[in-house]
Amino acid sequence: MLAKKVYSGWYDQNNPHVEVDGVPLRHVNYHSNDLSWGFNGSNPADLALSILADYFGEDQITGDWLRLPPSGPQPKCWFYHQDFKRDITSGLPQGAPWQIDSDVIDQWLTTEPPMP
Repeated sequence: MLAKKVYSGWYDQNNPHVEVDGVPLRHVNYHSNDLSWGFNGSNPADLALSILADYFGEDQITGDWLRLPPSGPQPKCWFYHQDFKRDITSGLPQGAPWQIDSDVIDQWLTTEPPMP
């Protein structure tokens, strides 16, 4: 079982900040240059991708790696991120602070189909 993690985000003078357990979340930059939430777009997609890469421990994943993936299994973060954006990051309160923990992700994954 994975150790519980807490993800949080807020804006400071229109700049988004996202942390995991009080440490800045690594941005997996694929869809946009910034992380954001509360709407259905590229920034919430990158937030979903970044949270899931951290959650699954996929530290090697980068936007460049995803653009030209080597042969091998598809990363879990990539497989699930668009649905996670739809269900979670796009629904976070736009422009307001938020917090979710890994239990939310655990529960959400029970509603998703398994990776092929």
